[in-house]
Amino acid sequence: MTKTAGLVLKVATVSKYFIISTLAISLSSYAYLFRYGPGNSSYDQCLHDTLRYSLSHDSIAEHPVDRSNRVSHVQDLDSLAAEIEALYIRSTNSASPSTPHACIPKPIIFDCSSRFQECGGLGDRLKGLASTFYLALLTNSRFYYHWTFPTDVGNYFMASNSSLSSPARTARSFMGIQYVTMFEWWCMNWHCMVRDIRRTREWNLPKLWHGYSSIISHTNMAYWDVLIQNPFLGATARRYNLHLLRQDEMFYIFTRLFFTKMTSFMGLALEPYRDLMSPSSDRVKVGVQLRIGNDTAWHEGPRHSLAAVGCFVEKAKLKCEEGNRQSKECLIFVSTDSQRALELFRARFKLLGISMMATDGPISHIDKPSQSLIRQHFVDPQSIITEHSRVFMDWILLTKMDYLYISRSGFSETAAFAGMVPTERLAVRDEYRCGFYPWTGEAGSKLW
Repeated sequence: MTKTAGLVLKVATVSKYFIISTLAISLSSYAYLFRYGPGNSSYDQCLHDTLRYSLSHDSIAEHPVDRSNRVSHVQDLDSLAAEIEALYIRSTNSASPSTPHACIPKPIIFDCSSRFQECGGLGDRLKGLASTFYLALLTNSRFYYHWTFPTDVGNYFMASNSSLSSPARTARSFMGIQYVTMFEWWCMNWHCMVRDIRRTREWNLPKLWHGYSSIISHTNMAYWDVLIQNPFLGATARRYNLHLLRQDEMFYIFTRLFFTKMTSFMGLALEPYRDLMSPSSDRVKVGVQLRIGNDTAWHEGPRHSLAAVGCFVEKAKLKCEEGNRQSKECLIFVSTDSQRALELFRARFKLLGISMMATDGPISHIDKPSQSLIRQHFVDPQSIITEHSRVFMDWILLTKMDYLYISRSGFSETAAFAGMVPTERLAVRDEYRCGFYPWTGEAGSKLW
């Protein structure tokens, strides 16, 4: 079965998955599940109990986010993230001993554990992870992630709060105590963008999934802001104040909850870049990310030509000159998927007398490790962890910049969101005239 935007129903046991039946459900037959899905006879009672609980417990006080400057903006979002975390933990731990099993908050698991899934690059995976988290939040489900290919994400990041999430193998251990019914959600790459993400505004997801013991999410798409427009999830979105947030702000909150703590391995790897990691009023840090595409690191079409290097150099130079007028030192960090582009950046900045920094190591794509690297991994497990560390290092460093100039890439777009960094993006269609546009995450703008 191809990985289309369909749903697969599987039945599994404690030791391993025994597929008793596999039912491919086309998008045109969702009405079948709405009407006859397992456990729907008790759905209304569960809905009543959930609403009664929500109304009888606290919600987050509604207040607008202060966007007047970056400092107050981030402080407001950090405060809201802490409130969301506390309320979500209380809500998903609210089941009492008398709660019917079908009404207990179920696990929703983001799964990226197989080389055959092609979850995408780091940016795509983070988009899918954020969408799955908000899917869990808005359906009062317990969120887990199982990201182990080509290596465990836990080698680079630790969950900010162990009470909020844990590796999915923990979820699978308690799921396996009895026969469980799993509902698999596929939404990978652009082929599912228009049809399926549009329908997430309309689906009664709690009813669709009621009676299933767990939901497995295979997605790399950004649709968390679409979910809050769903009429069946609107009350919960308002309870968490999500209706007041932009797409970038929702992503920032997600990263505050899950990706603020680096492992000791990553801390050591980033030690040489301490000046880029640390905030300072005496310097201005300018980040540049150029995605060339055209099979430079993955099988994809071209994004930008090498001629775009000049566009980025000029923007970075102007920002440095602005900082110099304020007696600030200028630090430039460059990330790219093309070794040739990196060489051109070094040469151009050297001619201008501007120092440039970039991370060391091979340029790679985490969804496509080489066969030789996979074979080497069995001999030296650390090799693949080290091989892909540059991807995570570049992303983290981009989040620490004061300004970003980026190309059309989920990698840099998510970094801009995660750092709430003032950003301009080079439009693919306007590369010939170096057309950069503000990347703000405003409602209605084309973000992806």
